[in-house]
Amino acid sequence: MIIKEIIRAVREVNQKTPLIGCSTAGEFTEEGLDRKSVSVAMISTDNYKFFTSIASGLKENYESTIKSAAKGLPENVPEFPFKSAIILQDGLAGRGEETVLSAAMFLGNDVQFCGYI
Repeated sequence: MIIKEIIRAVREVNQKTPLIGCSTAGEFTEEGLDRKSVSVAMISTDNYKFFTSIASGLKENYESTIKSAAKGLPENVPEFPFKSAIILQDGLAGRGEETVLSAAMFLGNDVQFCGYI
């Protein structure tokens, strides 16, 4: 499977790198929609600190799911005053707007958001 090969290649470069990901119904490029593809991005920087968290149950109870995921993240990180969050969620759960609003409530209004919803 191609996903396992990609993870293996990333791990050859760096064993400690946090990995996040999700599946999609396809990827958009300048050439159009491709349903049998993989998108990969890697970030290397000394200017940012990254943390990961995961929770399940978004469709059933989005507030408690986001609250649970937020508990897995530090509130403040010394020397890194700016906060961002990447949200990867099941788009078929139908909770995109609620997810972002809940994330803003539990993580704070000073967090910038991006992601796949």
